Amino acid sequence: MIPRKAQEYLNNLAEIARIPNVIAEVIPGDMQAVLSKAPQASINIFSLDLGPDFDLIRMAVEKTGSSCLFALDPGEENALA
Repeated sequence: MIPRKAQEYLNNLAEIARIPNVIAEVIPGDMQAVLSKAPQASINIFSLDLGPDFDLIRMAVEKTGSSCLFALDPGEENALA
């Protein structure tokens, strides 16, 4: 159930942000374990927790082999509104 809601959220976000030709993938599990299962992308967008783990961020960039954008959402405002 959660992966479907996450997929819907990502598709909606891409539409609102007017990002064309988006293929959003939701791969449940531990980030370190699932990064190698992720398809190659032009850009990967990851959410960050408060107090980000920079070793995990570096590892994500290395494992994906593509550009990565890391975003922190405080949940208080919506920049796309």
